Amino acid sequence: MVQLDRIKTNGKQELAFHERNLRTSVLSLLRTEGDMPRALLSEKLQTTPAMMTRCIQRLQAEGLVRNEGRSKGRGGRMCTNVALNPDAGVLVGVEYNRQEITTVAVNFACRMEKTRSFPIPKKAQDGSPEILLPAIFDAIRKTCRSVAKSRPLLGIAAVDSGVVDTQAGMTILSNALPKWRHVPIRQKLTDQFGIPVHLSNSTSAILAAVDRHELSRRYADLLYLEYSQGVSCAIKSNGQQLLGARGMAGELTVAAGNEEIRPDFIEKTLGFSAIRQRLHEAGHPAFQTAVPRADMMGNILALAAGGDPLVSKILRETWHQTGQMCGNLANMLDPEAIVLDPHFGQADDASLQAFKQGLKGQLIAPHSDQIQIIVSTLAEPAAPLGAALTLLDDLTFSYGFA
Repeated sequence: MVQLDRIKTNGKQELAFHERNLRTSVLSLLRTEGDMPRALLSEKLQTTPAMMTRCIQRLQAEGLVRNEGRSKGRGGRMCTNVALNPDAGVLVGVEYNRQEITTVAVNFACRMEKTRSFPIPKKAQDGSPEILLPAIFDAIRKTCRSVAKSRPLLGIAAVDSGVVDTQAGMTILSNALPKWRHVPIRQKLTDQFGIPVHLSNSTSAILAAVDRHELSRRYADLLYLEYSQGVSCAIKSNGQQLLGARGMAGELTVAAGNEEIRPDFIEKTLGFSAIRQRLHEAGHPAFQTAVPRADMMGNILALAAGGDPLVSKILRETWHQTGQMCGNLANMLDPEAIVLDPHFGQADDASLQAFKQGLKGQLIAPHSDQIQIIVSTLAEPAAPLGAALTLLDDLTFSYGFA
């Protein structure tokens, strides 16, 4: 009798486990492919209509899905679609730099509802954690109050442009915020809000947003190049983003010194900071001061687009070298496409062509003929949006909101 009871108990546990996995699969499929009739869900997930009906009823009872719209099913018959429920909750993505804190509210149906910008307190512009952290907390609370409408806050996705240990939830260092060092941002946010928190590097987060919203996930293997003060990359391979053992993959830098990581090689030779420094040393009238301005990147791109000969010359030389570096990466990673951040589309055509020449000159056959080069046009704030979508993926996989 005891053994029979154990068999019955194990059978119930296995059924519950299977049904939970089916609910997770339904949520994941709706996130990646959009609304669809339950008959199509059954077909794609290879389960019986009765089991799918039971699964949908459970998800509806939990408030995670709802009926929304109609589409043609088999035989041309119109069927009611199953859709993710935007009222199930919201996530907040938050990104911070020397000038501002940017927040994005994303609902459970993966739609961005609101984006806000908050100025950084002057005393926190060096990244002083004791001042910057309360400002980040306040920005998140204000964003939640503006969109919550009685919906729960499901998670917070933090984005840092520095070197981050995603596994530990810690920023190792930030070139933009000199005092922002070894900050356990995930733990700080968890202590404040008591909900799941994810920390992303900005480039990885941007790739997540570009992959979904701009490229519709049509490439299984991608290389995304972010170009600003420095240069960094994000990688998608076999349909998955590669983050590395600690989520630190993609830093295109050379460490120097024994005290701590100092990722300054690329920044000092190829990024916009390096271009500005060369223009300053060459005596360009727009860059007479040695102190970089907040609109430095925009000024350089605008001058190049306007035909300034010195700016165009230095930009072409720098981007040619950047293209060569990217070609070496492409030879190792063999992507289907290389996606360049929007800065590459804002200068003169000659500078972009210089990048492409440097890239293709470094590629080995058959890479040079098969890799597509795409200049992204996805508008800001791509990084906090992508980070929020990544966290929603994680919550869906773990069924962490049920």
